[in-house]
Amino acid sequence: MKFEKILNDLKNESSKCISCGFCDSVCPTYKSSGYDMAKTARGRAQTGLNVFREITLNDLSLNVSDTFYSCLDCHVCLQVCPTGVDAGKISDIVKAIISEKYKKLQKPEVNLIIENIKKYKSPVPLKKVSYEWLGHIKYGRSDTLLYTGLMYQLMPYTENMERMRKN
Repeated sequence: MKFEKILNDLKNESSKCISCGFCDSVCPTYKSSGYDMAKTARGRAQTGLNVFREITLNDLSLNVSDTFYSCLDCHVCLQVCPTGVDAGKISDIVKAIISEKYKKLQKPEVNLIIENIKKYKSPVPLKKVSYEWLGHIKYGRSDTLLYTGLMYQLMPYTENMERMRKN
């Protein structure tokens, strides 16, 4: 039942997109991806609907990881969308689907980021002096980590990683 709810959430959020393109100009991953339409908020909404259709008709065989794992979860798209589409939410839903049922599609970089957060308390391995102040924080048991920092600081890394990935 939980998986059906996730699929319905994906359909409902993705179906709101009218493909106006307002989000393209504010999506920080669009430029860094070399203007790949699949890596814009609009592309994520359209691909999200395709993921829903493919799962409900057959089984997910599309390699959609790049589309959704490239999202920085900044939710800027939501601020300009006339119909209120939250591509960040769509990305989160599809990433949950991938991690629950389609692990073979999961990006290896995700595990690297998770390991960096566990080891350095940051997705970017910074010098120890940069994160020592985090030492007193105790993490409880959870499957979810809400990380709200370094979004704009990660953009140069995102652009370089995308360039290296293409080579």
